[in-house]
Amino acid sequence: ASHSASLRFLIHALNTNASGVPSDQAQGMGSEFALATDLVLVAYGFDPVPFPPDNELARIALNDWGAIKVDANQMTSVQGVFAGGDVVRGPSLVVHAVRDGR
Repeated sequence: ASHSASLRFLIHALNTNASGVPSDQAQGMGSEFALATDLVLVAYGFDPVPFPPDNELARIALNDWGAIKVDANQMTSVQGVFAGGDVVRGPSLVVHAVRDGR
């Protein structure tokens, strides 16, 4: 399968076992790795959280409540960027967010 994008991760905390020993899977503090992906879903929770002002997504149009405005296809004011779930409609059922994602 081809992937359209990848996500970069930076490890800022190590997983530990019950004894506090770092996991065998730990790559080390400050290490980075990438994960190929076809889809990225960002889960905020109930209240909208604004993008940092210097982030390119900060230009996405919001409503008076701070929720992201979308069209009938869930696309934001930025071409090719889609949103759904609580960040669009406010606190709601997870099934609505799943439907938005489809």
